[in-house]
Amino acid sequence: LLTKHFIMENINKNRLFIASCVALLVTAMTFAIRARLETVFGPEGVGLTLEQIGWAFTPAFWGFTLAMIIGGPLVDSLGIKKITWIAFITHAIGIVWTILARDQTSLFLATLFVGIGNGMVEASLNPMIASMYPKNKTKMLNRFHVWFPGGIAVGSIVGWFVMDVMGLSWQIMVGTLFIPLLVYGFMFFGQ
Repeated sequence: LLTKHFIMENINKNRLFIASCVALLVTAMTFAIRARLETVFGPEGVGLTLEQIGWAFTPAFWGFTLAMIIGGPLVDSLGIKKITWIAFITHAIGIVWTILARDQTSLFLATLFVGIGNGMVEASLNPMIASMYPKNKTKMLNRFHVWFPGGIAVGSIVGWFVMDVMGLSWQIMVGTLFIPLLVYGFMFFGQ
């Protein structure tokens, strides 16, 4: 107990909290950017039907849910650090795979990895924040979760700006997810 208390007092709580918020920003941005991809892969773009797009985007939601259900108990056995790195790796794989997606199947697999990354962020970082701030759990978890609607707004603006204002490709829009991804990876590194 003394060792656990000593470890919790000697971590950089502020850095971990900000890194957690940036990880949740990535999670939320994926929702807005994926919504923008409907026009890219739809009948006017790649040519997928709306049903095929729905099928390809489904794992964003059940992948998210399953990752939370499976990742939550794994936090106790593997630890928060490993689950957070699983979130980072699956986010990275999902982003790269999305950029390379050309059909329904590749888009489905990309969305699955992004969904798993999103769920692992929630599975690992909620208990970490609650553990770091035992006297202010509700306040700090609320501050953490405000980044979700903020991230949806940021992702929507990025999609609009990159594709509509600048006229750049959808791959560049998806690639912007690497910015907050690398920020949260850097901030968690060594912590």
